[in-house]
Amino acid sequence: TIGRPIAHTQAYVLDAEMQPVPLGVAGELYLGGAGLARGYLQRPDLTAARFVPDPFSPQPGARLYRTGDRVRYRADGQLAFLGRLDHQVKVRGFRIELDEIAAVLRQHPDVQAAVAIVREDIPGDPRIVAYVVEEPRTENLEPVSASSPSPAAAGEGSRLSDGVRAWNEGLRPADLRRFLATKLPSYMVPSAFVQLESLPLTPNGKLDRKALPAPEARVEPSADRVLPRTPLEEAIAGVWTRVLGRESIGVHDDFFALGGHSLLVVRVMAELRQQFGRALPLATLLQSPTIAQLAAQLEQSASVPAWSPLVPLQSRGERQPFFCVHPIGGTVFCYADLARALGPDQPFYGLQARGLEVDQHPYRSIPELAADYITAIRQVQPHGPYLLGGWSFGGLVAFEIASQLQRQGEEIRRVVLIDSAVPPSDQAPPDEAVLLAQFAHDLGGLLGTPVVIDPADLASLTPDERLSYILEHARRQQALPPDITFEQFRRLADVFASHLSAMQAYQPPLTSLPLALVEAAHPAGIDAHTSLAESWQPFGNVVAQHAVPGTHYSLLHQPRLQAVATWLSEQLVGGV
Repeated sequence: TIGRPIAHTQAYVLDAEMQPVPLGVAGELYLGGAGLARGYLQRPDLTAARFVPDPFSPQPGARLYRTGDRVRYRADGQLAFLGRLDHQVKVRGFRIELDEIAAVLRQHPDVQAAVAIVREDIPGDPRIVAYVVEEPRTENLEPVSASSPSPAAAGEGSRLSDGVRAWNEGLRPADLRRFLATKLPSYMVPSAFVQLESLPLTPNGKLDRKALPAPEARVEPSADRVLPRTPLEEAIAGVWTRVLGRESIGVHDDFFALGGHSLLVVRVMAELRQQFGRALPLATLLQSPTIAQLAAQLEQSASVPAWSPLVPLQSRGERQPFFCVHPIGGTVFCYADLARALGPDQPFYGLQARGLEVDQHPYRSIPELAADYITAIRQVQPHGPYLLGGWSFGGLVAFEIASQLQRQGEEIRRVVLIDSAVPPSDQAPPDEAVLLAQFAHDLGGLLGTPVVIDPADLASLTPDERLSYILEHARRQQALPPDITFEQFRRLADVFASHLSAMQAYQPPLTSLPLALVEAAHPAGIDAHTSLAESWQPFGNVVAQHAVPGTHYSLLHQPRLQAVATWLSEQLVGGV
C-alpha cells in the first residue's frame, strides 16, 4: 500500500471521466491541496496535461495533479498501488494492464521477478510478451551463453541471446500459461515468455524495457501441443493463425483461451464458409472450440447443422441445468468463461438471438423472444423446476420466460438477474442517431475499448453512412478487427436496435417469481440511489442479492467474474 493522504492533501480515485469510483474499484490517483505545485518548470504542455481543474473544490482556479498511478481504496482507508496507467495498452481491442500481468506472474512460486510488455516485432501484430527470472534453486543452473547451444530438452533452437536462459523442467511456459489462466482473463495471458538471468536495469537502477530481448520467432515448446495432422486441420489452423495473430496453434488449443471473442468468431466463420462453402452457425465454435473438434464438425456431414437458439456451453454434469439468455447484442460468447468457472458438474445452456446469421430476422418483442426460447428449453428440460437467468437485457428476457412458464403451471426455482435493470416506464424511444451511438457504446464495453460517438455527428448522414462512420471510428480505436465487413456489422446493429426497441416497450408483469440479483457497484440503467432489489421488488420476490465492485461490463471478466461465479453457484445449488 501507499498509505493515506498527509494533512492538507486531498486524494481522489477517479475513472476516465473524472468521477469517483466505489471502494475497492481501481482508478487513477489525483492529488490536490495546499502542497500542490504550480506545474512543471518550462513545460507548459506537460503542465496542461497533468495539472487539471479541480471539480470538487469551491476555490476558483484550484487544480488536481494526475499522478498516472492506478490505485484503489481499501476498506481500511489506505490506498493500494496497482501499477502505472502508462503501462496500460490495447491488444486486439482489449485494454490490458501490463503491471497486473507481472504482479500475478510474481505470485508463481518459481518466479522471482517478472515484467510484461507489448512488442510489435512483426508490423501490425502486437502481442504480449512476459519476461521472468526464476526463483533460485538448490541445484546449480548455469545460464546459457550466446555461444552455447540450447539443451535439446528446451527445444529452443541452437542458440540463445546473452542473458537468456533455456527453459528447464522446473519452469515451463505451459505451466505459466496455466497459472495465469486461473487468475486472469484469456486475452491477458501472454503469447510468448522469455526467461532471463535478471531483468535489465538502467544506470539509475530502473527497469530498462528497451533492453528486453525479442522472443524466439516461434512459440515456446509445449509437450502436449499437437500440430495439425490433416489438410483440413491445416486449413483451419491457417484461418486461426491469421485471425488470432498467433504463430503456431495446436489442434487441441482452445480458441477463446487464445484470445478469441465474438467478433473474431464472425471472421473465422466467414473465412471457413468461403473456403469450404458451408455456413456453420456462429455458436459452433462455442461447442467445438478446438481445431480438432471443428474439423470433426466439418467432416461429419455435408449438411449444415440446424440453427437453434439453444447453445450448450456445458452439457454435462449432474446438477439441474441453468438456462442463460443473451445480452442485448444477441450472442452468448460473453458467458463462455462464466460457464467454465461454474465447473464441469453444472450444465449451462446459453440462448442466442435470431438475426446474427445470414437471412435471419430478429424479434422485436420480449414476449416473442421468450416464447421461442421456451420451445428450445423444453427440448432439454420438458418440465420444471427451472433455473433461468441472464445478464443485462438477458435478465429481462429470462424474467419473461419464467413468467410465461409459471402461467403454464411450471415451477420456477430461481430467476438470476445479473445487473439487469427494470426499464423505465416513461422512456421515449431514441432517434436512430442516438440508438447507433448507444450501439457503439455497448460494443466498446463488451470488447473493453470505449467507442464514443456523438449523435450530432450522425444527424446529417444516411443510415448506411451512419453505420460506416461508426465502423471506421471503431476500427481506428482498435475496438474492431480491421477486416470485419459492413454486412456483418449491419447484422450486429440490427439485432441491437431490435432488442433495444423490445426492451423499451416491455412492461414486466407482477409475479411471485423468486429473484436472485447480482449488481455492479455502479449498476447501469437505474437511479444511483435505487438498488436493483428495490427496483425489482414490485415484480417478484427478491430472495437473494449481492453486489460486486466493478462496472456493468466488468462483471463477466476476471477478476470480477470469479466473485459472480461463486455467488451464482450458491444460488443454483440453493435454488434446488
